[in-house]
Parts: sequence; C-alpha cells; structure tokens
Amino acid sequence: MIHVLYVDEDPALLDSARMILAESGEIVVDTSLSAHAALEMLGQTHYDAIVSDFQLPDMGAPAFLEKIQVLAPGLPLFVFFDDNRTTTIPDVRNLEDMPGQKKARQRLLPFDRLRKNLLKITEKHRRTEHYRQIIENTYEAVVVVLDNRIVFTNMAFGKILGGYSPEEMEGHAVLDFADSRDHERITRCIRDQLTSTVSCREDTFRVLARGGDVRYLKCRESVISWEGHPAVLAFVTDVTDRRQTEMALDLTNRKICILNDLTRHDIANRLTVLRGRLKIARNLAKDPQLIRELDIVENAGRDIYGYLETAHTYHDLGMTSTCWFKLDSVLNCQKILSDAPELKIFLDARDIEVYCDPLFPRVFENLIDNSLRHGNHVSEIRITTGETDNGLVITVEDDGSGIPGEDKERIFEHGVGKHPGLGLFLSREILSITGISIRETGSAGSGARFEITIPPGGYRFTGTRQGLGLPCT
Repeated sequence: MIHVLYVDEDPALLDSARMILAESGEIVVDTSLSAHAALEMLGQTHYDAIVSDFQLPDMGAPAFLEKIQVLAPGLPLFVFFDDNRTTTIPDVRNLEDMPGQKKARQRLLPFDRLRKNLLKITEKHRRTEHYRQIIENTYEAVVVVLDNRIVFTNMAFGKILGGYSPEEMEGHAVLDFADSRDHERITRCIRDQLTSTVSCREDTFRVLARGGDVRYLKCRESVISWEGHPAVLAFVTDVTDRRQTEMALDLTNRKICILNDLTRHDIANRLTVLRGRLKIARNLAKDPQLIRELDIVENAGRDIYGYLETAHTYHDLGMTSTCWFKLDSVLNCQKILSDAPELKIFLDARDIEVYCDPLFPRVFENLIDNSLRHGNHVSEIRITTGETDNGLVITVEDDGSGIPGEDKERIFEHGVGKHPGLGLFLSREILSITGISIRETGSAGSGARFEITIPPGGYRFTGTRQGLGLPCT
C-alpha cells in the first residue's frame, strides 16, 4: 500500500484526485490545501510520495521541495504544471527556470497516468531506501564512482575521511579526496576496472582526510550498473594503522639486517685471522697434546664459520614477500648433480605452483643434502606429488638407511644432528610462514621419506595437470 500526500488549493480537485487514485485499492491519499499544512503533516506521518501543484498560494514548488528534503530526504515529489503535465522533481535545481503560471482547468488532469507513475516511482524509491538503510548500517565504507565522480557513498566512508557527510562528497570528483601522488594510478585503476573481464580487484590508495592527514585505504572494486550506466562500486577499509605498522617494521628489519651483515662480516674477518694463526701455531707446536688441543680449537672455528654462513643464508627468512613458485623449477639439479654425479633424481611436478616464502627452494636443497650426508650411500631420490583431503602432499624420499622412529621429530629441532648446520630446523620454519607442514614418515632401513603438506589455496595447477615424471640428469 502506497501512502500519498496531495497538496492543492482546490478542495474539489483534491476530492476527485483521492477518489481516482484510491480506486485500485493500492494507494491511500491524504490531502492538504497549503504547503505549510502539508509540511506539518509530513513531520507527523510517513509518506511514500507527495503530489503538488507547481504554484501553491503560500509557497512555490522550489521552496516547498527544499523543506521536504530536510524533513524526508529523497522523497519523490510529483508536480503539476499549467498544461496538466506531471513531472517527478529529484532536485530543486531542476526548478530554477520553470515558469510558475496559473494552471489551466479546461481539461481533466491525467490522474490515471499519475497513478501509474506513483506506483512505479514510489516502489523504486522504497527499494532505494531499503538498500540505503542496509548500506548505512554496515560498518564497511561504500562508494560508487561514475565518470570519475562520486555518485553515492555512506556515512562510514565520510567518517574515514574525517567527518564528511554523503551530501558533501556526492557530486565531487573522486580525485578531490585523493593524494596527488596516486591521482594517475586511481584514474587508471577505474578505467581498467570498467574495461577488464575480472569481476573484482583489490587496490590500496592514499587519500586526504579533512585537515590534510594522509590515510591508506584498501578498496575492493567491482562494476555495477548505476542508472543505466557502468559504474565502479568499491568497498573501502581504512588500513592506515596497519600500513604504518608495516612501514615501521620494514624500517626496523632493514636496520637489523644492516647490523647483522656488519656484525657477521666483522666476525668472519676476525675468525679468518684466528684460524690462520691456529694453523701457524699448529705447525710450530712440538707437543702432541698441544697439537690435539689446537686441532679441537680449529674445528670449533670451522663450525663457527659454518654457523655464520648459515645465518647469512637465512637472514631474510620471512622478511620478503611470499610468491608463487613453479615446483619443477625449485631444484637446482645441475648444482646437486655436480656435488653427487652418481645420484639419480626423479621429479613428478604435474605443472604445479606453490605459494610460499622465496626461500622455499632451500627446503629441497636441505632435504637432499640431509639424504647425502646421513643416508649412507643414497643413489636415488624421488620427489612426487598427490592431492588429499588436507591439500597437496609433496613427498621427498631416498633409498638410504632411513631415520629411526625416536628421531623422526627430533631431527627438526634446533641443534639436533651430526652436522652443525640448521637445515631441517630452518626448513620447517620456512614452510610454516605460509602454513605448510613437514614430517618424516619413512621406515628405518628402507630410506627417509619426508611429506610436505600444502593446505588448499596454497597451490594451483597450470597447464594440462598431466603427471610429469622426469629424471634430472
């Protein structure tokens, strides 16, 4: 049921209008003889639309509409002109140049057409108001951009920018609120979104809040139809605090890396001098006991140097951006085979990409190095893949002596093993950055078997997804 307020100075006309409009049973009509009385009724009762003569005895339509917009923003207003035409007036600016002549009464006013328009437009207004209420009551900021101008936004977006109201922002160019450093990128992103086949994309931009503060906004964008034209709908999240924290962490990490590099370099230099002096002292020594002690010290120095090299290799662990790696490209087979020319490596890659830390290839190098060091004459290593309910499983197995049951978890602990390196410990740390797990599932005496499990979303197939078994020779 539609509730309409009809305003006209002619009581007989109002009675006829009420009878004709209410005839279908879909419209209820209240009437008023003046604009002031109508405004008072509007403040007390909810109406879906207002019908009014263009020139009322106490107020013209432009002034009347201004007051209506204060009491009921967006409420449809139907205006009768002197030639018996009705026009829906969405904005007072459309009335500035319209003549206010005395209406003609010679013909019957087109109430039937008015009734159809009331049903059509008020239903559209109701849907719009429902959508607006939903959007206004969400915590996420929403903005619609058409022809690089803001045509709709909610209170949450204005709050992010320091307290703008939707009325202050709508109609302005989107670049009016953007940091000048991102103007070109924002324009390009809007253009690309409108012409792209990608349904949704995500970007981060800098904007200027009221007062000039720079805010970082993450925008999830998609294309919608707005009044028959393609427009960009963006859901906006303020990520300023997170971005500033990330920038501070990046700066701190860079300083730590510089300090670590300098410290490692200085220690390595002094250690080289120490080891050189130890060799001289050993050559000069005559006492067998002293020579044995010097050998122990030299071995300790060699281990320390190994620790420094390991620290240098992994000092960027987790500090660089994760990315997609093709599984069949992570192994440097030439380097491995140059160190172990008799070794055979079988790789089943299946055109797979894995989302992981850039140090991901080190995991396979460490596993193969572990097999060669501790597997007792390993001659073959097989790397295969398979999907399970838990995700993709990459299996690395050798034909060596295997790992005893009591050591299967201990080998991943820091400081455990025959070699002073941190290979397996760091391998698990590298994988854990992106939620990948590793465990040893082989049988002692039958070879080591490591299972690397990548959760769903952390891998993808490319190409034909055909199994590909290639010996790395």
